Amino acid sequence: MALFLVLAISISSISTLSAEKITVFNELFDNVDLNVHCHSNKHDVGVQVVPYGARYQWFSKDSSYTCDLSWVKKKASFVLYDSRRDDKSSNVKITLFNDLGPQIDLTVHCSGTGHDVGSQVVPSGGRYQWMSQIDAYSCSLIWPLKNGTFPIYEKTRDDSRCPEGWCFWRIAQDGLYLNIKDLNNPGDFVLVFSWP
Repeated sequence: MALFLVLAISISSISTLSAEKITVFNELFDNVDLNVHCHSNKHDVGVQVVPYGARYQWFSKDSSYTCDLSWVKKKASFVLYDSRRDDKSSNVKITLFNDLGPQIDLTVHCSGTGHDVGSQVVPSGGRYQWMSQIDAYSCSLIWPLKNGTFPIYEKTRDDSRCPEGWCFWRIAQDGLYLNIKDLNNPGDFVLVFSWP
């Protein structure tokens, strides 16, 4: 199972007999180090500097870990691992990729009943990602020329059309494209929503 966070930091957990292997992978930008400090209520995993393309891994001893992340002039704190949230093999990874063009930021806020994924400004070429915890999410997308709210994930609609449990959306100036699972055209993006 893999979790992906906004800013293209990927987290994965792999189950062993008694613990989850948690991995933080730095996919920010070339030559950008990621400073990571992860801890639970009982254990401090320590502080690590993770170079671009490198991983930081540990085996969980607890059911939840919070990580303080910093890079360049940015800081964030996330609950990166929560066994109640993350140990569900039926979860689908949902990704929104900002392909609006150079220097165009996209503001994203996604939520569903009982689960608010949060709001994030996604730079050009950046990703907003999460693992589904419920059956439907809608996302508000705002950029300088347009905005709209879209039903980004619906379990009954998307589980059969998202390849290998990954709904990958490409957000472009003419609309929202989804990588549709299609045996005739694998890997193709199909325009699903136009901007209102």
